[in-house]
Amino acid sequence: NIKKIITLPFDIVKFNKSLLSQLQNEQMYTLIKDNVHLLKSLNKEILFEEIENEEELKYFDKKNKDYIECEYLQGYYYSKPLPISEFVKFLTI
Repeated sequence: NIKKIITLPFDIVKFNKSLLSQLQNEQMYTLIKDNVHLLKSLNKEILFEEIENEEELKYFDKKNKDYIECEYLQGYYYSKPLPISEFVKFLTI
């Protein structure tokens, strides 16, 4: 609900896979993009999770004229979950 978005003390809004899988539907794409725009106007940062392939990544590419603006992407496209020692190694590569 909109009132909760304004009153809860959080800075990052996470969109999960169930919404990402709906981006091929034009109406759902418009709804998600408009919601992201609304959240950005409230100074919220956006995270989309479970990015698994280039097809999903294209929605966040600034070269795409209709891209969805967000600060963070996470998912298997970048890396599987890693133990801390492997994660540190991953960051230094």
